[in-house]
This record gives sequence, C-alpha cells and structure tokens, in this order.
Amino acid sequence: MARARETRARDAIARRAAMAKGATKAGAILVKLVSAARTGFFYVKRKNPKKTPRKLEFVKYDPRVRRRRDDESDACASAV
Repeated sequence: MARARETRARDAIARRAAMAKGATKAGAILVKLVSAARTGFFYVKRKNPKKTPRKLEFVKYDPRVRRRRDDESDACASAV
C-alpha cells in the first residue's frame, strides 16, 4: 500500500517536471504562426493534430509593419 502511494507521488512529480519543461497535453504539438508579411515575426500556439488536421490560419497583429496580417502555421516542435 505504501509502495503504491510512493509510486504515485513520484509519477506526479515527474509529470509536473515534464510540463515545466514544455510538454503539452494529450498529443498536442507546438505550432509556429509565421507572419505573411515576411518580417520574421511569429506567434507560438498549441495545436492538437487529431482534432484539427489542417493548417491554422489567423489574422494577427504584426508590430513590425503595424498591421494585422494573416499568419500561417508551421510545425515548430513536437512535445509528448
């Protein structure tokens, strides 16, 4: 009984440490939204590819051109 409790406690600590290092929930990946103005400005969003398999597109503010521009997704890093 005590051993199971210790194991659960260790697992909880490991999960918290993984989340602190940038892991995301349930198969989600980090996606880089790059400005269509080609200024190099970008946003980073979390996306679950199982729920939304297509590319993400948003109209977001690009401070380098001081306008709202279309931003398209580009897979940045996978986190499990």
